[in-house]
Amino acid sequence: MSEHPAMTKRPPSLKVMAALERVFAAEIDNRLPFVSKAAIYRKLLEAGLLRRRAPGYRLTPIGRQLYCSNAERVASSCRGA
Repeated sequence: MSEHPAMTKRPPSLKVMAALERVFAAEIDNRLPFVSKAAIYRKLLEAGLLRRRAPGYRLTPIGRQLYCSNAERVASSCRGA
């Protein structure tokens, strides 16, 4: 099984991680589907990191893996560590 392109490239930007975090938080808080009209979510949908669930979005397994594998890196950069 080959890796998804998002998993083989450089780490995701802070903007992408923030968007994935919002969807992940909605999932944890049982507030799905996550609803937004922001363009970043359409881009993440096209990249295969989100899937459409009327009227909003959910993480795909790849999106969840990408978020979870990079969350600590992003958190440490926000703390200045």
